[in-house]
Amino acid sequence: MKSIERTGKRLFGTPMKKNDRVLIILPVIGIGDVVWVKPWIDEAIKSKEVFLMTKPTSFAGVIFHEHPDLNHVMLDRSKRGERGKHDGLSGFFKLIGEIKQICPQEVWILHRSWRYAAAARFAGISRCFGYGMGVQNLFLSERGLLLKSDNGIHPRQATNQLMAARGILPTDDHPKIMPLKKKVTFPSEFFRSGKPIIFMGVGATTSDRRWAPKHFATLIEQLIIALPKCQIILCGSKNERHIGDQIVDKISGQKDRVSLIFDSPLDDVICLLQLSNLYVGNDSGLINLAAGVGLKCIRIYSSSLPVLDSKLIKSARSSNLAGNSDINSIEPKNVLNLTLDALRS
Repeated sequence: MKSIERTGKRLFGTPMKKNDRVLIILPVIGIGDVVWVKPWIDEAIKSKEVFLMTKPTSFAGVIFHEHPDLNHVMLDRSKRGERGKHDGLSGFFKLIGEIKQICPQEVWILHRSWRYAAAARFAGISRCFGYGMGVQNLFLSERGLLLKSDNGIHPRQATNQLMAARGILPTDDHPKIMPLKKKVTFPSEFFRSGKPIIFMGVGATTSDRRWAPKHFATLIEQLIIALPKCQIILCGSKNERHIGDQIVDKISGQKDRVSLIFDSPLDDVICLLQLSNLYVGNDSGLINLAAGVGLKCIRIYSSSLPVLDSKLIKSARSSNLAGNSDINSIEPKNVLNLTLDALRS
């Protein structure tokens, strides 16, 4: 992976002492967003007493399972349309109260929202640091970490600048999810003797980021012909089970080579990724997990949203005219060739 260029900006304020208490607020929804910034939080844990405030949908407890001393604090708001206890005016005051209870020396906000900076200052925290864009600047200890020209930069670059300003400089900025010691809870017949195991992430939050079931089915049929002993795992959230069913229904060959997991704990999913030989799919959260466990990945992707830059990830491209952003213009034969090449290497 190409390393993120280290910032040359000065450290903000007085550096923290070793073992000072810091509250890191990471108000993101998805798993992948947490994986992106894991290297910097891993590094901070080495020298600070870290409290990490995240939403339950990010599954930070599983992602950071190797840190038993990390203090997890739930942020309960804006959960894909559902209101939580930290939403609204009353939720804002509850947030202030919880920050007071933690009583950190510093608050680091890995986001541009002003709400968390304001809550920290009303909680009496004088040392509050964030990206510093827009209204958030009014509540930070020092302003201007990110400039207007930085608007739209990758979240990992923004995190790198903020954390470097606080003296947090990981030597390797590629995410690493440590192996889980638990055994997966699937029955033994789930693991056939055949290899390779190809893990496919078939879900996505919006339809424009989701490769058609017929394309996945065609890819699977071709893989079974090329690799008769392969095992295919289709994965997504419990609300995406219908996608897996549609894919299997469209497969005309050996459907017994395909297994579906759409309502499994995240730690089981990580264990299966650790046992797999390759990840293929359009699910951005799963591809970040897969790269984090060290698995080679084929990304089926046409969105303009930011992605993880990793040497483990190869992207399938459309054979149509340049600029075509329709994910279904990516042909199964292109994904097949990338998949076979990755398995041979």
